[in-house]
Amino acid sequence: MTITNRPSDLPVWFTLHPREVSGPLVIWMKGQLAKGYNVQEPIEGPNIWRIFAGDRIVWVGQTRGGVHSEGGVLELLEFRENAIVYGEPFDFSEDLPILGGFDRGEPSPEGTKLCKAGWNALTRLGPPRESAQMTNGG
Repeated sequence: MTITNRPSDLPVWFTLHPREVSGPLVIWMKGQLAKGYNVQEPIEGPNIWRIFAGDRIVWVGQTRGGVHSEGGVLELLEFRENAIVYGEPFDFSEDLPILGGFDRGEPSPEGTKLCKAGWNALTRLGPPRESAQMTNGG
């Protein structure tokens, strides 16, 4: 999984829509448009999440190889800028989990406990301090 807001980190098959950029990327996008960038609809897929300023992601699990779990929470990310999260490689078979989903139907009691720990960590933060700037209805 990759979390990024840098165009150089995006996979070659992914293109940004002009409405998806803000800040310094506006200048970059203007350059792309001046070069003849063919504007398409925003790319959608089950392996792509659009993260907006103010969003949060909590990574839950047990301590593992250099990553310490505190009460079931491995990491809590707060976004101050818009970003893209994508998972690769993505196989659409039923044997693999969808990015962000449970890997086997209903979560186990341990999975439920981890989700509750993640929810509690998120709610302790209170409301987000940032919010995304949306343009053109995007």
